[in-house]
Amino acid sequence: MDHEFWHERWKERNIGFHQSEINSELKTHFPKLSPNSKVLVPLCGKSKDMLWLKEQHFNVTGIELSQDAVEEFFKDNNLNFNKLDQVYTTEGITLHAGDLFKHQESDYDAIYDRASMVALPPEMRADYSKHLLSCLKENGQILLIAFEYAQEKVPGPPFSVPEDEIKNHYSKSCDIVLLAQKSEKPKAPKFVEAGVEVFKRKTYLITKRPSSEA
Repeated sequence: MDHEFWHERWKERNIGFHQSEINSELKTHFPKLSPNSKVLVPLCGKSKDMLWLKEQHFNVTGIELSQDAVEEFFKDNNLNFNKLDQVYTTEGITLHAGDLFKHQESDYDAIYDRASMVALPPEMRADYSKHLLSCLKENGQILLIAFEYAQEKVPGPPFSVPEDEIKNHYSKSCDIVLLAQKSEKPKAPKFVEAGVEVFKRKTYLITKRPSSEA
């Protein structure tokens, strides 16, 4: 899966992953942080969740490959912005149009991963997890929403990311808590047509331990 895949998704408006409402798991489970804490939203698209995070008085940074998605975020929400190269800023929100793996800031207090890890194929997820941890402060936290379903019946994205894999990526340096899980019958046509009977959503809180404890 390369950059062109996602550019085509946005060009063709094949963006079923975009939610028109604020994610309920975010509102229920996002860590309680001090005002002005820095929050990273990887592969953010034009998610309205970033508006909710801003309303909680966090400084939000989103990374999104598609420049179209970034510009649509500001247009859809009637936000004025300043632009320098591929960086767009408005009060409380900064969006980078570019490659997540080239983002080198390392002082984030928290990361919100709703549709990022599940967007990546298995061969990319180890490097992805390692990169996220490099962006996160010690004692920083990741709110991760992942899916589990019969992957053999339908190709991703979104991909099925089982709990054991999440533990494999994060447990050596982090504490992992399963906050919530919900099983439901899938509604998306490609899952229904493929005969996927159960679609699980699992919400995790991942806390990076100090290096002396890792």
